[in-house]
Amino acid sequence: MAGIFCNAMAAIGVSLGVCVEDTGTVQPPDLGPGDPTLFDFKSRPAPEPVQSGRLLFIPGRIDFGTVKFAGRVSTGVTVKNVGGKNVELHSVLIGMSEGAGVGNLTLAANQCSELDLPPGGECRVEVAFQASAETGGQVRGELVVSHTGPERASKALIAGKAGPRPVLVPPVPTAPALPKVWPKPLPDPNANASNRILKARRVASWGEVGTEDLEKEPTIPPSGRPVNKGKYMDDEYSHPEVEGGLPVDNSRIVTTVRYIHAVVETSVNSQVSGESGGKIILQVTKDVFAANNDDLLIPKGSRLDCSYESLEKDGDSRLPVICHRVLRGEDYAELYEIAGVVGDTMGRAGVPGEIDRRIWERYGSSFVVAGISTMAAAGANMQSDSDSLFDGAGTELSQSLGEISAKILEQTVNLAPIITIAQGTRVIIIPRNDWILKRPTRGDVG
Repeated sequence: MAGIFCNAMAAIGVSLGVCVEDTGTVQPPDLGPGDPTLFDFKSRPAPEPVQSGRLLFIPGRIDFGTVKFAGRVSTGVTVKNVGGKNVELHSVLIGMSEGAGVGNLTLAANQCSELDLPPGGECRVEVAFQASAETGGQVRGELVVSHTGPERASKALIAGKAGPRPVLVPPVPTAPALPKVWPKPLPDPNANASNRILKARRVASWGEVGTEDLEKEPTIPPSGRPVNKGKYMDDEYSHPEVEGGLPVDNSRIVTTVRYIHAVVETSVNSQVSGESGGKIILQVTKDVFAANNDDLLIPKGSRLDCSYESLEKDGDSRLPVICHRVLRGEDYAELYEIAGVVGDTMGRAGVPGEIDRRIWERYGSSFVVAGISTMAAAGANMQSDSDSLFDGAGTELSQSLGEISAKILEQTVNLAPIITIAQGTRVIIIPRNDWILKRPTRGDVG
């Protein structure tokens, strides 16, 4: 090609110094000594192009999924500068392209407005979706971030779905429960047995009117044997008959078969009891209820005023205690002139305690005097037969001391033992007679 060009130039009379004969190979000119790499383009790397700032959304899409009616969900994206220069962020906006009446898209948090974002820098934007349509629907929009980069604005798609308002299904009414059918009670022939027996006894004893009705009423056959109406014992029975009493209302009575638990409140020493006996206070520790109902007769905390007598003779080991008065702890009602025997926790009469037999007080003095008498007699016997004066004096002294010892022993041998009962000892009170408590009425004060 170079040869053809040179020939054409020569034909028109233009001579070019650079035109040489076309030999098919072009040789580079000899540049002489110098830098051999001056034109070695392969040995020098190409200059890198200068990159501008560029924004990237992580994740690239905001998807709320399905949000239930009147629900609010928030999620966000991270805006990152993946370019080589700083990018100045201006504003962050949200635009809706579909579903304007389905719900609202708002910025829940924004860290990217008016921010100079360096290469590799990040900021966070939170978007909230509030579902408000009762029928539900689809929502679409865009998150737009304006900046100074080449694109001027970067966008991230927003998608979500609002669920419809739930339909409340009324509960299915349950059928009313059928009334419970109780089986018919079986006839009880003994239901009025006590009334019939009492009536028969009254007719047999006092001849009351009503034998006709009694004959019509059914009788109770004992073990299949016929019943003798109005007569319950054979004529040959020799033991006298005993009439039973009528039914008694025991709702306010503490009978003699009841027992009351208590503790000793004042300790006892029986050495001194006085003319009318010593005094001891007991406190009730367990409620006493009526036998046939729940009436509280003697509440716990009530106090009993009791007395005791000292032990009389050697061998006694229990202190006899009798209660005479009860002061109820609930309403301060009092029971006077009662009689209650106090015993141990097993119901045995008398209160046990620590016994002092007083052995030294009984025999100690006589033992001392007897010893002195014995030593005096021994000393008199050791004297010689010629010394009759000492012998007579020793014998007389021994006899006198013997009489003194006998007199002392006579006075002290009948000393009664002393019993000591500690405070807090548990006891039981058993009434000797029935304690009847008056039923209070409104306004009654004793």
